[in-house]
Amino acid sequence: MSLNRSIPKDGGKLKARSEIVRPTSLFTNERSSAFQTRIENTKLRSDKRKIKRKKKQKKF
Repeated sequence: MSLNRSIPKDGGKLKARSEIVRPTSLFTNERSSAFQTRIENTKLRSDKRKIKRKKKQKKF
């Protein structure tokens, strides 16, 4: 999978983590950028959680 796809095949819906969300015509530019940063932040948070889980599993 390529990280930067100019147009996601599913029309901008979030399905795969690796896909970068592009602002669509539904949002104005400023709103979409805020939306995008929010999505990126939630991704980072969940990734951190996954890493913590993996570390805990390795201890056993």
